[in-house]
Amino acid sequence: MELTLVDPVGYLDFVTLQAGAKIIVTYSQGIQKEVFFLGVPRVTLREETEWPEMVEAGGNILVGANSTTIGDVLADPPRSPSDVKPYADGTAAEKIVEVLDDLST
Repeated sequence: MELTLVDPVGYLDFVTLQAGAKIIVTYSQGIQKEVFFLGVPRVTLREETEWPEMVEAGGNILVGANSTTIGDVLADPPRSPSDVKPYADGTAAEKIVEVLDDLST
């Protein structure tokens, strides 16, 4: 596995880097969620997360700070399922427009 270290970048460049990554290793709760929506597998260096639904959905493994566990997971990284949508199906805007349209007639 190749590891690339980069100097700090702006937010949009950071999202672009995340989207192109094969796997993300992070401690950040915000990055955990962003990367979930990008469909990139992630390894979280924490014992718990504010986003347990992402662990349950797959693609996010909590490993804590144990170097052996981290190495084992990186040797066989998680895969993000593309069909899991714990936050709805992405059609909320269309449904809202339909309800508003029905109310106006």
